[in-house]
Amino acid sequence: MMVKEPEKFAEAVHDSLRRQVTAINKLAAKGMQFWDYGNSFLLMASKAGADIKGTGSGQHKFKYPSYVEDIMGDIFELGFGPFRWICSSKNPQDLQKTDKIAEKVILELMEKCPPIMKHQYADNLDWIRKA
Repeated sequence: MMVKEPEKFAEAVHDSLRRQVTAINKLAAKGMQFWDYGNSFLLMASKAGADIKGTGSGQHKFKYPSYVEDIMGDIFELGFGPFRWICSSKNPQDLQKTDKIAEKVILELMEKCPPIMKHQYADNLDWIRKA
């Protein structure tokens, strides 16, 4: 259908997005939390005409927040985030070394960061220690 009838395919996608948003809205009205995980679901649902519009602009453009805005907060503005990395040497000791380096850097940043950001660094530190 994507190749032979691209317009029909696009409309089927839009129908699906509208149905999903209707279900999300019903569940959210009953207390479910929902956010966009960064895959542009809210943006595409909005373009499909789904009932997803919020009350303002920026993070309030949609009814629901994005994962980064709601959960991660401003940590990326500081130039550091909960990044995943791999150990290309495949040596577990090398991975432990990089984790220790990251832990040291986060602890140093936590000493200097604004109080509002400390919890985000603490979350990252916890993530690294338990990974």
